[in-house]
Amino acid sequence: MLKQVNQCGNSILTKRTTNIGKQMLIEFNEKAPKLYNSEDIPVLESISYSVKKHTFDVNYRDGDRAKKKQKNESMIRVLDERNISRDTYRYLCAIEFNLPREGAIAKER
Repeated sequence: MLKQVNQCGNSILTKRTTNIGKQMLIEFNEKAPKLYNSEDIPVLESISYSVKKHTFDVNYRDGDRAKKKQKNESMIRVLDERNISRDTYRYLCAIEFNLPREGAIAKER
């Protein structure tokens, strides 16, 4: 029996979201050619859903590596100049999912 969302930790929620995202991409890739002209190329970019009060976003875009690197460097500069601690940054990441994760920032440093 699966635990309810409110009783799950972040790692379980991440695994569930990843699995749903993979399944949705498979379904999309199987059904899209049947629903669109062969010259059209539909691309699944992202999905968003919620369970109770938790919102989940799955992003399929590869994104530009140069932009990601620049964003991470900017974030490092802000964290260093304003003396923002790791714990504080983790709390911010929990609130705003678009922020680069701490691991990505640590690798960039």
